[in-house]
Formats: sequence, C-alpha cells, structure tokens
Amino acid sequence: MKDMLSEIGIQVEIVTLELGAAKGLVRAGDFDMFMTSWGTVPSGDPAYIMEMLVSTTGDANYGNFSCPDLDKLLTKGKTTLEPQARAAIYNEIQERICRAI
Repeated sequence: MKDMLSEIGIQVEIVTLELGAAKGLVRAGDFDMFMTSWGTVPSGDPAYIMEMLVSTTGDANYGNFSCPDLDKLLTKGKTTLEPQARAAIYNEIQERICRAI
C-alpha cells in the first residue's frame, strides 16, 4: 500500500499497533489515516455495518462523519422489510457516502 500511495505522491509512515492502542488513538482523533480489516457481518444485514461506520452516533464512526439526511436513510433502511426496497435504500446510502467523501 505504501508503494501505491507513493506513486500518486502521498508519503505515508505505516505504524502497526495492537487493537486497543489503535482504538485509543482513533477515538482521541490522533490519526491522519486509519485502516483495519473487518470480518463478516454477524447478521449478514447491511444495517449492522452501515450504522456502525457512518451514522452520526456510530460506534466505529472514527472520522466523526455526520449527515442527518443519511441518518434518516439508515433508519429507513433498517425498518424497511421488502428486500428490493431495502437494496435501493442501501444503494442510495452508498452513493451519498461516496459523494460526501
């Protein structure tokens, strides 16, 4: 990854930390970029990971991303039962995240 970023002019220092130490720095906002891996979502439901990562109050929203309209869509997504309607909502959520970031 360091080499790929270097090719586009971004210089990075990769620091590997124990999970607890990394979470402490991230929660304190003491980072420029944070990368981790995720296992599979326990429920298989996109609501689980989306809420955690991008809702204003998400437990893993380490970048402090906040978009009230997106929060409303997240609520709509997790309360909609029809599969095609849910898919459309989560597609819209992903599009909005891409535009916002």
